[in-house]
Amino acid sequence: AWEIWLHPLSGRAERLLPPMKGIDDFDVSPDGKRLAYATNHTGKPEDADRSEIIVRDLDSGAERRLTRGRGGAESSPRFTRDGRFVVFHGWADPEISFSRQELLAVPVADEQAEPRLLLADVDRDLEDFAVLPDGRIAAILADGFDSRLLLLDAATGRAEEVDVGRRFLGALCAAPGAPVLAAVSEDSEHLAEVVRIGPASGGCETLTDLHPESSGWRRARRTRVRWENEGFEHHGLVLSPPEVPGGERPPLVTWIHGGPHWRVTDTLEDYAAEALVAEGYAVVLPQYRGSSGHEQAYALASRRDLGGADARDVLAGIDHVTGLGLGDPERLAAAGASYGGYLTNW
Repeated sequence: AWEIWLHPLSGRAERLLPPMKGIDDFDVSPDGKRLAYATNHTGKPEDADRSEIIVRDLDSGAERRLTRGRGGAESSPRFTRDGRFVVFHGWADPEISFSRQELLAVPVADEQAEPRLLLADVDRDLEDFAVLPDGRIAAILADGFDSRLLLLDAATGRAEEVDVGRRFLGALCAAPGAPVLAAVSEDSEHLAEVVRIGPASGGCETLTDLHPESSGWRRARRTRVRWENEGFEHHGLVLSPPEVPGGERPPLVTWIHGGPHWRVTDTLEDYAAEALVAEGYAVVLPQYRGSSGHEQAYALASRRDLGGADARDVLAGIDHVTGLGLGDPERLAAAGASYGGYLTNW
């Protein structure tokens, strides 16, 4: 069982929540009067996708199920800085774990209010979020191979995009008293570094130099490709040796990501792709139906058809890449991990 305690810098510690099973995360309202926590009530692995957000009045002990049993996995509750809303991570469709990952907001004072889906109009997966001092929420979304950064108003649902360029962002955090964000950034030229982002002006200022040795690495050529199969447009990332003797087409390895609701990112740490390219292979990393970083319809398109249309998407991508001359159609291999391993065996 877990407990939540208040430990003042001086004075006596106070237990805010009695021993409970299944607590995952929590936050305290800015006025210190309410506690929001995520729990599945049992702590059992089979209940991991049945968590919900509970709001507890710390004076009376009264509790409220924030979404009154909406369903799915609700996690990462955070109060806005004015204390008016609790925002949290949930599923766009609470019945389907691999539906689009959503950011939801519920007003604390209105016990009958329905949760607002803040990303419904954007139709992309939430990957991380942080609350800004002005009450808005900064959210990182998966968009194809890259990340998008949006500023969201919990009350109105209004969204404003911040230009961060073509990169992958994670580990987002907000300064407590200034409109400044920090995150970990990666892209096709740089390993993970900490960046500072000004929500008003956009852009990313790199604050660290953790990988100076990488500047001298021999790197793959990268090509983003698209193909169509069975009513959907699919995306892929091809990594090729910098030099191929005499225009010879290199053997092609198809590396299939897991999930299936997961995605390929255009970074130097794309699985073992760079290492394979260094040995003379070309590598294609396909996005197939069911992958994240696309619209809800794409995320759900492989439902009840695992190893079917998604496998055909991958095969169509291989045909497209070899048709472009980026790989040898007579020398092919497939590899992957987790669900990618399943599709490899399929």
